[in-house]
Amino acid sequence: MGTYTIHLIPPQGSKTTTIFKVEDFVLPRFEVTLRPPPYSLATDSTFSFTVCANYTFEQPVKGNLSITIDNTKSRKCQTRITRNITISGCTDVEETAAKLQIVDCNVYSLKVNAVVTEEGTGVEAMASTTTSIQRRLITLKTLYKDQYMKPNLPFTLKVRASRPDNTAGVGVPVELCAGGQCTNLTTGVDGLITAVLPNYQSVSVRMKALNSRVNMYSSEYYQTLSHYFSPSNSSLLIYSPEETLKCAEAGQSTSQHILPVLFSARDQPTAAITVQVVSRGSIQYTNTQDYQLPSGPLPISTEHLVEPLPPPLPGTVRGVINLTISLPDTASPIVKVLIWYTREDGEVVSDNRELKVEKCLPHQVNLQWSTPNTQPGQPATLTLTSLPEAVCSLGVVDKSSELLAVDPDPINLDSLFSFINTFKIDRYTK
Repeated sequence: MGTYTIHLIPPQGSKTTTIFKVEDFVLPRFEVTLRPPPYSLATDSTFSFTVCANYTFEQPVKGNLSITIDNTKSRKCQTRITRNITISGCTDVEETAAKLQIVDCNVYSLKVNAVVTEEGTGVEAMASTTTSIQRRLITLKTLYKDQYMKPNLPFTLKVRASRPDNTAGVGVPVELCAGGQCTNLTTGVDGLITAVLPNYQSVSVRMKALNSRVNMYSSEYYQTLSHYFSPSNSSLLIYSPEETLKCAEAGQSTSQHILPVLFSARDQPTAAITVQVVSRGSIQYTNTQDYQLPSGPLPISTEHLVEPLPPPLPGTVRGVINLTISLPDTASPIVKVLIWYTREDGEVVSDNRELKVEKCLPHQVNLQWSTPNTQPGQPATLTLTSLPEAVCSLGVVDKSSELLAVDPDPINLDSLFSFINTFKIDRYTK
């Protein structure tokens, strides 16, 4: 213990000096967490916060809780409420909107600070959080939309109504206007609104949630439509579900997927269609195959049509074909699918779409303790299982040390694929 000075004299350059201090330090024995409600609205009558104090070995801490709720306003609107409560593990603390002057003072956030003092030792640990007071109950966001309004084919738009905590807005009444037509819809259990626009002349879509209250903002949506031009009124449209594509099954190096493709064609009974799949900056799959282009019904639900689907343009046929693609493990988590064919008159008919794929790894690894709990001095076994000749990195750290870490788990599947996503090629890539 004490103060130390380090002198660094490099072979070339000037001398560098650094001073540091060594003091007594005890690793934390317990952790305090403070959990706000999933979201808070300006129309809520009460606001509740959950405080938990637990030892690193997952037993409850007994002691005193001092919690302060601040409405972050100033002058006559400033409100700061402090409560002292006996705690053993977890407890809920509730305060009214009236006392916090949420409506009267137009409060937009609450700052909460909790300090737990351990019984018998006086050791303190704290946690703090800031929660926003939302004034928009429902947000309308694009879940999926076709890239272009194409000749002779309907345009599909899927919008999700979500609450501030990103859960589905169920049973929300919405007015939708497009192509000169307006209709009232209600979101389902998934919060989705699906609109199929058959009119090629449509230029925009507007929506508005019809459940706004006083002191709350209305929820509106606006989307302009881009149009695809074809001199022959020919089109291709990849029409696949929004579900994430699966990885290859155990023992398989690739996964097979079927992509429905809507088409409109003139004087084109067959076409040599090329499929190309790009991911992580390289071509993962390519294939060219002849397909028949017969007339047939489109796989769309009539209940989602904003107006009736008109018949095909004179001299054209429309229908659907199924393309098969093969994806290796390296084609994830995002792939771009490009399809095209060339007509005899030289026109290239094409479409592309980005699809999500599960985070696929070529090697499967499993890590498991022999027991979830054990006593000091007792043996415990950590078993690591992987494929032969796999290179594995393993680290074990005490829970008390982990509490001090800024990022307790810096290497995980999400961070790995976040790095891989930097190899994505788009129109902004140089």
